[in-house]
Amino acid sequence: MNSTQVNCFLEAAKQKSFSKAAAKLFISQPTFSRNISMMEAELGLTLFHRNSFHGIELTEAGEIMHEAIVSAKKEMLRAHEKARRAEQNTQLSLSFGLLEGQLLDGPLEELISGFRMYYPNISISIRRDNYLGLMNALHADDIGIVYMPEWQFEDDHNLMIQFIGVMETRLVIPKRLALDIEDRIYSLKEFSDLPFITVNESESSATKNMMLNLFRELEITPPFYEAGSIQEQIEKVEMGEGIILINPNNSICYSPNVHCIKIKELKPQPFAICWMKNTNDKGVRLFDQYLQNFTSTFSG
Repeated sequence: MNSTQVNCFLEAAKQKSFSKAAAKLFISQPTFSRNISMMEAELGLTLFHRNSFHGIELTEAGEIMHEAIVSAKKEMLRAHEKARRAEQNTQLSLSFGLLEGQLLDGPLEELISGFRMYYPNISISIRRDNYLGLMNALHADDIGIVYMPEWQFEDDHNLMIQFIGVMETRLVIPKRLALDIEDRIYSLKEFSDLPFITVNESESSATKNMMLNLFRELEITPPFYEAGSIQEQIEKVEMGEGIILINPNNSICYSPNVHCIKIKELKPQPFAICWMKNTNDKGVRLFDQYLQNFTSTFSG
């Protein structure tokens, strides 16, 4: 039973006339009738009642076959569309940018996993870099989506921003600088004699200003040094040169050589994802569409 026979059968059932059906399909009537006869012979069924005065009509067996073929054809069309979308998405990719040392936390992991289930054929990758490197890559379309503290994006009006959730901030101290740390919540003032390490203004002026504003509010003037990147900050802490403020999902907090301490003056920080408003990245556009459909799942 080939596609020509099936098309002849369906058109004949629709037109209730072999001649009209043959004309619709641009087939000669003898060829049309031969296709119907071959289909009936192959199936071992009589599909039509033939009457020279009243035309044709489906037999009971023909009705059953007609229903089955129409249903199968609809299912094939649905499968074809699904396969077409899958093939289109096979070559698509989506990259997420995270800060150096940042681990994939719960809310972001849930977001990516949900998107991956909805679009299983899109390749997803993660790239870690410093603040400046991530934002430069975002504007150059080298990264599709960036995840970091929301206040890092405030002055960039070219971005679409989606709040994901809040994240605590911790004080990270090398054990060589503070051996007798108790299991309690401290005040930042208790560590004002230790050197703080921040990133320089060219890397992230917002990060440096946030720390200096905190010092002013607490009326403390601890020594502080500037690093060129988050990775340099982390390395200096690992080498015992100073202390840093960072979120607890950064890998440095899991080092056996540091204390990761709760500080009462440190407020939770909002984290968000962002992407370029006018991006041509198809993966990002699909992700944006996904967020619009499932925003409630990820609301803070």
